Amino acid sequence: MSVLTVKPSFPNHLMVETLIQELQAGHHLAIMLDYDGTLTPIVARPEDAQLDAEGLQTLIDLAIHPQIRLALISGRSVEQLQGFIKSILPQPILLAGLHGGQVWDAQNNQCLAEPDENLVNLKAQFLQDVYDHILTKYGELPQGITFEEKGYSFALHYRLADDAVGQDVHQIFQNAFDLEATIHNAFRVQAGHSVVEIVPKPFNKGAGVRFCVDYWQKTHPETPFFPLFAGDDKTDEVGLKAVLALGGAGIAVNVDPQEMLALSHQERDALWVLQDPAEMQGVLKALVQALSPLS
Repeated sequence: MSVLTVKPSFPNHLMVETLIQELQAGHHLAIMLDYDGTLTPIVARPEDAQLDAEGLQTLIDLAIHPQIRLALISGRSVEQLQGFIKSILPQPILLAGLHGGQVWDAQNNQCLAEPDENLVNLKAQFLQDVYDHILTKYGELPQGITFEEKGYSFALHYRLADDAVGQDVHQIFQNAFDLEATIHNAFRVQAGHSVVEIVPKPFNKGAGVRFCVDYWQKTHPETPFFPLFAGDDKTDEVGLKAVLALGGAGIAVNVDPQEMLALSHQERDALWVLQDPAEMQGVLKALVQALSPLS
């Protein structure tokens, strides 16, 4: 992972103080966090993105605070997120998978949003097409190329592949998508850190942010919320844009906000900046510590 050279314009302790001030003003915090690259470092193998015991405890401490609502909003499926935090379930946490297309209430074991099942068949056919195109060119799946099954979507990872092979396979994926009208009408291509995937068109983290905040407002109609969303790459830009539009705060983790082209200049300048997931964890832990006198 590259080292972020942008200096935060808003010191970490002021981030925590701002959130505490919102609580003291009578607001509840709606904390929504991306997972990979935000809570955990980007890793070569997606299945290795594990939170340590301290990080899991921090999630519990936030989730059980009476003035906080907590959600993970990820490109992973709900089932994958469940696997990563299974040791702390059930807790009052919303898991918004597939960029917000799936939403699950962990405390009540209740599905709040689920995509159209027809998308599974479309995705499966496209996955097979991409796989076949790669085999046609290379004869076998090149070393370091992996497919991640997500139920309603799939991702092609090439972090472990040679750069030239990774870029070539990415282009094979894109070409196959461009030539298939059915998949093109139902899905969009979304790229991240050495990964490319198809995502159903209605799914995006901005919609995920709005869904979570709307859900909490409906279940707590007398409660004013201050929303916060943190993310690290292009898939998170619409989430950051949405949370700013709601009057909340956005945190860019290990990314220069000025590279987030989906945001306006004003929106980029409004973002808080953290260097890496370790610093994100530090801010969350500092918030938990600051909450103790308020409890």
